[in-house]
Amino acid sequence: YDYIHTSLSMLAAIGQKAGRVSMREDQILFMFSDRLKILCNKYDIFIFTATQTNRSVYSGASDSSIVRGSSAILDKADLGFVMMNLTDDDKEGFKKMKTSGKLKTNLTPNRVMNVYKNRGNAFMGKIFLFADLSTSQFHDICASTNDYEMLELPDYTEEYRKANNVTG
Repeated sequence: YDYIHTSLSMLAAIGQKAGRVSMREDQILFMFSDRLKILCNKYDIFIFTATQTNRSVYSGASDSSIVRGSSAILDKADLGFVMMNLTDDDKEGFKKMKTSGKLKTNLTPNRVMNVYKNRGNAFMGKIFLFADLSTSQFHDICASTNDYEMLELPDYTEEYRKANNVTG
């Protein structure tokens, strides 16, 4: 799904279903997010979507406070993260992890995912990535706490392959 935002047709449709002509944008986005969540649970599907950031992104924030529009979208999400260019702190933190000798790649990250909500498990922290913007491919490099302590994560790709008899 591209990203969640309001449009005239959405405003009209939800307003009509709710029996009200005018509703605040945050109420409409809440209703829309709630309906998506109900459908996901009912049909056991996963929807990955995004939304835009507000001007707070320029202040250096990297959590839910920079999400544009309604916080109701965040209330219904199972996973919330902000993907950004690396800050100076991120670059220093990655440099520290690289000198530890635990990294298994020579890739240098150009993006970091700051995970601020995760109902799926306890991970909250940073995932350093190399994003090839010409092909839209992302390569995970490592994960860390918010204090740049590198985390040892299992190889879920290998685990998945074994469990599903996938080769190659």
